[in-house]
Amino acid sequence: MTVLFLVLIFAGGLILGSFLNVVIYRVPIMAGLVEGNPATRFDFALPASHCPACKRPLKAWHLVPLVSWRVLRGRCAACGAAISARYPLIEAAGGVCALAAIAMFGPGATALVAFAAACLLICLGVIDFETGYLPDVLTLPLIVLGLGANAAGLFVPLLHAAIGAAVGYGIFWMIRFAYLKARGLEGLGLGDAKMLAGIGALVGWAALPVGVLIAAGGGLLLMGALAITGRPVSRETPVRFGPFLAIGGLAALGLNGAGLLALTLHAGA
Repeated sequence: MTVLFLVLIFAGGLILGSFLNVVIYRVPIMAGLVEGNPATRFDFALPASHCPACKRPLKAWHLVPLVSWRVLRGRCAACGAAISARYPLIEAAGGVCALAAIAMFGPGATALVAFAAACLLICLGVIDFETGYLPDVLTLPLIVLGLGANAAGLFVPLLHAAIGAAVGYGIFWMIRFAYLKARGLEGLGLGDAKMLAGIGALVGWAALPVGVLIAAGGGLLLMGALAITGRPVSRETPVRFGPFLAIGGLAALGLNGAGLLALTLHAGA
């Protein structure tokens, strides 16, 4: 792969990462999960990209991934309102994921699906972090994508994917049921269960524990950090688990990719 090819892949990832910011902002509003723009039509096309503070439409040069945020110094050109660093971070994540998919799976359908799955995981993790919701409009496509990809033989056998989806959903459903019976409270939402089902459908049952362990470890680290900083921590302390599931899912997907890359290099040796 030439340097020019990799630069183009990274640039394409940045552009798609910019679109992920649109998804992250608009999907919760479109799904009715949070209050938002009262425009007559609100979808991915309309209204045009605008400043969340003053609602002024953005110009084309305001939308250049990474560059515009840096040039504007993280502020709206019209009203001076602060623009979250989340925007360039998600754009950069899109570029990095695109390069990682190509590096691990090579050009082709497998890399494309891996990148699409990574995009869904990023969107779900950030949406949950910002709103506390994991929309079905993103979790269910992740399940379908995983099962469909593995029906085509891209990552793991379809049976492994189906078991992974069932186990992923079942783990959180049982935790939720047990906590509800023991405490009379819902410890986990079914959005988490659907998201883990999607990860299981994608990476299969064998790699699923990697994602779960990383996600659980991240949650424990957060609770520990809260305790160290003096914030009250108890069994009722709410923890948005989607971001940790996203990290765990990306790690499990990367593990599959690393294994495939190692096999490819070994075969070529």
